[in-house]
Amino acid sequence: ELANLNYHGINFSEYIYRHSDYISNEIREKKSWCDCEHIYKIFNKYVKRVNSNMHALDIGANIGACTFLLLAMHIKTIAFEPLPKNLHLFTRSLLHNPQFLPLITLYPIAVGNKESTLSISYHDSNMGGSSALNIFKTGSKSVEVPSSTLNTVLQDFNEPIIFAKIDVEGCEPYVIEGAENLLKKQQIKLIFYEKSCSATQIDRNFFSKLDELFVKYNYTSSKSKCWHSSHLFNILVIANSYIEENNINIEELKNDYF
Repeated sequence: ELANLNYHGINFSEYIYRHSDYISNEIREKKSWCDCEHIYKIFNKYVKRVNSNMHALDIGANIGACTFLLLAMHIKTIAFEPLPKNLHLFTRSLLHNPQFLPLITLYPIAVGNKESTLSISYHDSNMGGSSALNIFKTGSKSVEVPSSTLNTVLQDFNEPIIFAKIDVEGCEPYVIEGAENLLKKQQIKLIFYEKSCSATQIDRNFFSKLDELFVKYNYTSSKSKCWHSSHLFNILVIANSYIEENNINIEELKNDYF
């Protein structure tokens, strides 16, 4: 099913699932997806001049909802999505939008902290909720997928990365741990990731390790405190060098909430 999306005057079309699926249902009803709305607002607030020389990452791209927003903003995007069903719709959407082909690099793999093969569990009613974490494995189906690290995939990529979205259902700490070489250089300027507070049931320090890593490499975070075990929200982290260069209000960032 082809859907028309609109983010404050940025328009494009992409394929969504015909059957009832959490993300597809919202796109069908609202002509947008809430996480992509956040991304639009982040760029509007924290990235003053968007241009076609910028690069972004979309890790856990799903059917490409936010990838296509970045492409429609003329940002070169490297996307990662391991599930074959999601990739089918993603590539159909790319063929429907040939103007985006020069801007996109798509890796059909998962991203983590080591080279491996992962078992991803998913449910047709929420293809965006697929996860390799046992605590999230409530789906009736699973698929084996290859996994790599950002350190490995981007080892020869030396361009600055203005933005990275990471939404991998509880595995965000593994992705960021596997990107430590990029963090050391502050190559990624803004990182927008999902925090699943229920993952702390596995390890109380699962996400707090990220806080330590970001402090170590001089990044500043928006609000990141879990209020209860089922809390699910997004966090924006910005490189301190970028904050200084762009005169960003650091206290406003610390109090920002997504």
